[in-house]
Amino acid sequence: MDEIENMLPDQVTVTVAGETLVLEAFKTKHMRVYSRTERTIAEKAVALGVEMQALLGRTPTPDEIPVDRIMEACYDEFVERIQAATGKPKAWVEELGIDETVQLAGLISQLNAQRYNPKKVQALTVAATAQSQ
Repeated sequence: MDEIENMLPDQVTVTVAGETLVLEAFKTKHMRVYSRTERTIAEKAVALGVEMQALLGRTPTPDEIPVDRIMEACYDEFVERIQAATGKPKAWVEELGIDETVQLAGLISQLNAQRYNPKKVQALTVAATAQSQ
């Protein structure tokens, strides 16, 4: 178990909206939120990809999916996931800037994907994180 813990970080520190937050890998109590939002984000990512493919006539690269479309499609899931990870109220999360929301949602996904879905590629959150930088 110690070898696994050394390979996968349990937490990451980030400053958002002037506050320093320590994000930890989800615990058992968060697994329903994580699993449900993961499934929904994946479904919406596929739908966005199909929509973009129809517009472009080819498979879009992650950079070609506009951040506003990602936010529109996955807003509720991002807010719920950020609430679970930070313990902050919904009003606090909704006051974040779009870049902060996307970056925070991406960090939370990466932190937990390493631990719970090591083989699964999370193209939507990776794309969103890349666009917000």
